[in-house]
Amino acid sequence: MAKRPFVVDFHAHILEPHVLKASAGRTVVTGFGAIAEPPRAPGSRRDIWFKQMMDPEAHLEGLAKMGVDVSVISSSTVIQNTAWADASTGLELDRRCNDMIADWVRRYPDRFVGTFTMPLKDPHLSLQVNGMNLSNAKYVDRGYTGHFIPGAGRAVLAGPVFFF
Repeated sequence: MAKRPFVVDFHAHILEPHVLKASAGRTVVTGFGAIAEPPRAPGSRRDIWFKQMMDPEAHLEGLAKMGVDVSVISSSTVIQNTAWADASTGLELDRRCNDMIADWVRRYPDRFVGTFTMPLKDPHLSLQVNGMNLSNAKYVDRGYTGHFIPGAGRAVLAGPVFFF
């Protein structure tokens, strides 16, 4: 019998409740405030989807149903974008998302790989995200462990920012 392949989901998202609330009406989902957010009736597909993005155990249940071994998680910037925020607010909001991702990775290191986002309004603040040491892509001053890679499309810096 053939061995089942190791399956990695490279496109999975999290939602941090405070950031979700702060970015309401400022994202693609609402046409940047032009339309109301679609409803999330209890038990609906959208409700389940949001729970899977906010609760690691619910996310893991979904992975099990789909036969996925590892999930690469990132902030859902379409639903909780922070680009609207000033530099210090963006730093705080991105830090919240990154802390949530780091918590999931810390709790389930064999199931999640985390990415991080940075506020891009101020390059100096961007480099301070979570005490990130961008020379080796490890969180250093908050005791984070696990695997972290920069979120795609979120950082444009001259030169290499991480090494493996």
